[in-house]
Amino acid sequence: MGFPSPAQDYIDNRISLDRTCILRPSSTYLVRVKEGCLEIGILHGAILVVDAGVKPTHGSIVLAVIEGAYVVRRLRLYPFPALENLGKQDVNATTHIDLDEGGMMIFGVVTFAVNDLQNEKSDVIPSI
Repeated sequence: MGFPSPAQDYIDNRISLDRTCILRPSSTYLVRVKEGCLEIGILHGAILVVDAGVKPTHGSIVLAVIEGAYVVRRLRLYPFPALENLGKQDVNATTHIDLDEGGMMIFGVVTFAVNDLQNEKSDVIPSI
């Protein structure tokens, strides 16, 4: 017979990447990118969690298929539908899209990026 631990109310459940990142297992895919985009937090070689069951909205990061190639882009719906290259604000970096066009398809919405920071090289020299 003992007393309950006073810290018992503060014990959290274990963190599970499956429960955190994969809300719909039947429509979720993991994709490794070759090139990243530091501006939005995707490093080279990152693993993206892509949910094909999420409806893309204005500003969503999406995995799209353009002319048979998979690409990661930002979806812009206003003032006209376009896929914007990540990290570039240049007007020439956008691809105007016809949402009914057969040569382009949005596969899913990128919901998480898992980065390997152990092997990330930085050119920043810390000041001490």
